[in-house]
Amino acid sequence: MTTPTPTRSRVPAGVRTGGQFAVEARGEADVDLATAPPNEPAGEELAETVFTRRYDSVEDKVAAFHAELEQRVSELAHDENWLAYLDTMAKFHRYSMLNTLLIAAQRPGATKVAGFRKWKDELGRHVRKGEKGISIFAPKTRRVPVTDAAGNPVKGENGKAKYEVRCIGFTTTTVFDVSQTDGPEMPAVTHDLSGEPPAGFTQDLEAAITAQGYTIGSEDLPGTARGYTDPRGKRVVVEASLSPAMRAKVLAHELGHIACGHTERLEEYHSGHRGGRGQMEVEAESVAYALCRANGMSTQVGDVSGTYVAGWAGPAGSEAVKASANAVAKATRTVLESQPWRNVE
Repeated sequence: MTTPTPTRSRVPAGVRTGGQFAVEARGEADVDLATAPPNEPAGEELAETVFTRRYDSVEDKVAAFHAELEQRVSELAHDENWLAYLDTMAKFHRYSMLNTLLIAAQRPGATKVAGFRKWKDELGRHVRKGEKGISIFAPKTRRVPVTDAAGNPVKGENGKAKYEVRCIGFTTTTVFDVSQTDGPEMPAVTHDLSGEPPAGFTQDLEAAITAQGYTIGSEDLPGTARGYTDPRGKRVVVEASLSPAMRAKVLAHELGHIACGHTERLEEYHSGHRGGRGQMEVEAESVAYALCRANGMSTQVGDVSGTYVAGWAGPAGSEAVKASANAVAKATRTVLESQPWRNVE
């Protein structure tokens, strides 16, 4: 199928753009996300009250944490808080969205966390006396018998009932940052961010895209377009004249669209009534930002700046922000765990 040439024309209400996800130069000056203000807790007193008070039960503690997180999720609509969330997620991409927020709320600046026993028994370090741990959620599991559609127990080849481990809820557990421990020196857990793509980063991005069944091409694109994704033709196209740094950023952005599932929602990719283009662009650029920082590359882009994050949420408010924060976390985790990345810890 012939793919229409990407343009920057205004889209009438209710009309989609033809199924292309484009990265274009914007009129405003780029914003350096790497130097965005850090996320500051609402106050030590609040954090101390919620995260370290004693509760009558684990259920009460989990409920209190969730209530606090609901407020922090709503605050993600503010630009500096969203960027701080992405910074933390880039370092803790294996954690859920809620646990990422818990780590950032209790210990801003954390770089590597583990439980007390893991630090001692596996990593050879010990938590210093008096250090306050970071409370995060952990699944509560139970070994239960496997049953068929009729509710009858399923037996294995040995004739005995089969069992499976099932999550029946959540509890809390405690982890500590490396800065709270002493012991043998560990490899550096943070990168000195570079404006240029580290060795192998562009190749890793290309591998992640082609693993999704897409081909990658370079063309002389019209106007200010830097690249686009064609879901129907399964192609990612990048402007041929881009610098190595910009090429990496554009590839990361298009990979963000693919990983977030935007290419399967073509009918929503427009700026008209009930359109989701703004939200999709925020999510794709957020994944790109996290991927770049996780690989040691700084970014200077405008799509997650100013009022852009708060603007697309609309009447849905914090629920839309929460959905996007969760989508970005899942997409980033899936991409980084799908293959070896030469520059990721």
